[in-house]
Amino acid sequence: MIRAATAILDRPATWWRLAVLLGAVTLYLAVQVAGDLRRGVRQPPSETDVRRAAAAMLACRAARRTEPPTPLPCRAEFVQLAKLLEVHKPRDLRTGVYVSRFNLYVLEDALVYRRLDCKPEDIAFDLVTLNVHAKRPLDLPADRRPHGFVSLDFSFMANGGLVDGVCLAAVRLPAWSFERLITGHFVRGVGYTWLVDVRP
Repeated sequence: MIRAATAILDRPATWWRLAVLLGAVTLYLAVQVAGDLRRGVRQPPSETDVRRAAAAMLACRAARRTEPPTPLPCRAEFVQLAKLLEVHKPRDLRTGVYVSRFNLYVLEDALVYRRLDCKPEDIAFDLVTLNVHAKRPLDLPADRRPHGFVSLDFSFMANGGLVDGVCLAAVRLPAWSFERLITGHFVRGVGYTWLVDVRP
């Protein structure tokens, strides 16, 4: 077998074919690299970038709570966060990414809900259930300690919206550590139509 391989490589035509193949591969890779450099390579966002964008969106929402409602008062912040997550892959962030009807990004101090190819009917439910279970019951308000969690249900549209086929909402997490987080759309008498159960 070794003799057969040596005999094939001893032929001038074989070396010529290998040289052409190697040259073609090198040319292809050079063109790809040049194209990436010309377009600018999109680096995945860092966790810090995503946290800053989420904080900017939350701050904008908080500042405008007293204003009359508009379709999307924090559009610039929304678009910035959406763009960062557009090139995101779960491994890019150390935080958890949970997939359900919405991708849920669990950041240090906030949650970001995101759905691509989103239509108005996908967020027609509006109210999102969010139950946060504390690691230490003493961190909870006194009336919630027997239950072990606090309910932070929120309106999707009041905390985000729909732009260019992307639904996005951001909510702030409590300052204390949690051991479990349950979020989704709960229908009384039916149960959850979608649910994410986070246990970090």
